[in-house]
Amino acid sequence: MNKNNTPLKVSLIDYYEEFECIGSKCELNCCSSWKIIIDDNSIDKYKELDKTHGSSLMKNIIISDDTKNKNSNYIELNNNGYCPLLENDGLCSIVKNFGADTLSLTCNSFPRYGVYLKGIREYYLTMTLGCPEAARKSIMREKPLTMNSTSLEKNRHHDTPDYKIINSTENSAVLLEISEGILKLLQQREVPIKKRLATILLLCQEMDANDIKNNNELAKHFASKIKDILNEKQQKTPPLASSRASQFDIFTCFISITENLSISNNHTPFYAEVEKEIRKCFNGIGVKTFDSIDDSHITNYDSAYNKHIAPYLGSNPHIQENLFASQLIKPLYLFSNPENKTTTLKHFFHICTVYLLTVGLATGAAAFNDKITDDDMIKAIFLMHRFSEKNPQVENIFYQLAKDLGQSSVDQIYTTFS
Repeated sequence: MNKNNTPLKVSLIDYYEEFECIGSKCELNCCSSWKIIIDDNSIDKYKELDKTHGSSLMKNIIISDDTKNKNSNYIELNNNGYCPLLENDGLCSIVKNFGADTLSLTCNSFPRYGVYLKGIREYYLTMTLGCPEAARKSIMREKPLTMNSTSLEKNRHHDTPDYKIINSTENSAVLLEISEGILKLLQQREVPIKKRLATILLLCQEMDANDIKNNNELAKHFASKIKDILNEKQQKTPPLASSRASQFDIFTCFISITENLSISNNHTPFYAEVEKEIRKCFNGIGVKTFDSIDDSHITNYDSAYNKHIAPYLGSNPHIQENLFASQLIKPLYLFSNPENKTTTLKHFFHICTVYLLTVGLATGAAAFNDKITDDDMIKAIFLMHRFSEKNPQVENIFYQLAKDLGQSSVDQIYTTFS
């Protein structure tokens, strides 16, 4: 990639270097419920290990005839939905017998997430919240999330994840400046978190109306405007109303749609856990079937939210901030769509939707248990994120809900933050 003299750089989420898989201590490990792709280099390595050590790694791998698709070879899960190389103690037999360096690219990467900006020539490495330990390190910390820069030569991690490649355009540099400015707005802690989110919401709405992705001069105007808003400490952001009933409506809409995906027919450990948490959530507020939902359940939801979730988030404002920051810290996240079909506002709505559904799951659990703990919140976070990340059908549902949010008034969208 390094064909010109521009030095390649690596920017890491600040806990990237210290992250370690907790192995058998993980409450829901990543060795189940999705297709585990095995890269060609690992195939060669496993064949050699089988030959020299008498192991049988290759018997678990399905080799595809599709030579053009590098992601076509995979490990076939066992009847319980787990990787057959996972042992009863919750540890990977490959790691135990041959060391972590022997892992495939897929297994070695998760939960790492990479973006490469062509033209700007920089790698960005973050973490997905679909991993419980990454969620803990991202969300439960009180200090703001940041990126640390280093040179390519000084860091080996750029070789680890699969990358989303974003092609640079004429105004990529200024859009990157805007992205960094929006993150600063989100982390301007002298301003209440609800107001910070409302500021970003209104900015996204205005940037879409002006089509700044295709207008460099307007993009520069918004970069300057964000600096002014920061200097003014977001004083001009108007107050917006909120409605718990709207929150509950969006949450029940999501659950009813996912029922049509027949989660219960997908007998894997992860989906079984999602189904269990959803049932617990609705049992907590008195819902027996979706046909029976009425105003009393909205009242129960509102009561559980006000009793448990509102005080919890009020005492831990960094949780709400970090949930949004974990997405907004990804470079050009609000602008990154190669076909230019997904608007800035829709990208932001997607974060809002995942946040709303996470809070909905936590509220139901709080109603069921009559309390909310850090572990309950982390569980809601990683379940909802992993649920959306590795299932294209669910991902589409999230974007449909985001689209529905976009058809609502700004006041209704703001219910996500209340």
